[in-house]
Amino acid sequence: MVRVMVVDDEPDIRMVLSKMLRKRGYEVELCESAEEALELLSTGKLPDVIIMDLMMPGMSGIEACRAIKSDDRLSGIPVIILTVMSEPEAKEESREAGADAHVDKPINMAKLFSTIEKLLQK
Repeated sequence: MVRVMVVDDEPDIRMVLSKMLRKRGYEVELCESAEEALELLSTGKLPDVIIMDLMMPGMSGIEACRAIKSDDRLSGIPVIILTVMSEPEAKEESREAGADAHVDKPINMAKLFSTIEKLLQK
């Protein structure tokens, strides 16, 4: 079963994503902060894909993505950045941090599922 880690500080977003991903047959792990996600990644079973909010209190999704991509053990896990910021600069910053994809909020679930499937095929 494909494991997806969802990292978002907004409880409603976590709940909706969890429900929709589980409905599609994914196993879901929820984190409310980048710090919590990095802790789980250091100790727990690794996910196949990480979906991470860009802007969160404390460590941002960009900072967490950089940390993930700079760790040899984690660098192969695809990271999808979610954000309300649709400016080209935000997308470029995500790419520079090593993000594998960028999905805008409000989330188009069909686009998110398509993105996950493409990343899993790589």
